[in-house]
Amino acid sequence: MKKPVVLIGFMGSGKSSIGKQVALLCGREFIDLDQRIVLETSMSIPQIFAEQGEPYFRQLERSILQKSLEQADTIIATGGGVVLQEANRLLLQRTSWVFNLITSPAAIFQRLCKDRSRPLLLDATGQVSYERVEAIWRERQPYYRWAPWQIVNEGRSKEEVVEEIVQLIRLNVVFDSSTTEEG
Repeated sequence: MKKPVVLIGFMGSGKSSIGKQVALLCGREFIDLDQRIVLETSMSIPQIFAEQGEPYFRQLERSILQKSLEQADTIIATGGGVVLQEANRLLLQRTSWVFNLITSPAAIFQRLCKDRSRPLLLDATGQVSYERVEAIWRERQPYYRWAPWQIVNEGRSKEEVVEEIVQLIRLNVVFDSSTTEEG
């Protein structure tokens, strides 16, 4: 039985771009959780944060995550904060294979320094702040380390990262399909 494959990691760690390639190579549907939220609400993520607040966004994120996990033949790129809620981690653990894309705060800052669409990273002047990136990154590390598979996504080509994930998926599909319900 196939399970959804879920990519977690900090904002800007490459979950969407890598997820699309993995899905293509594995013949699975790609789901970007943040894009699904935008489609369902007809609002941008910054707009949801500004008008409804982060708690509302996290409830919406959980609901759409649950729906997305019902589709077994998928690769799902989550938002960076999806693992902050214990209920989400338990749901992911029970239903999917979870890969964390490891990227340093310096690399994240370099990738996102001009991106104004990530409200949690913006300082009072509306600029991405390295200090905010690093503080949030440090705060979230225990949640990202929870994932069974840790994939370094820095200092390597996108193709190398994609190939590593594809190989792990293929190994697990073989292993998973050979196990029985009884154990």
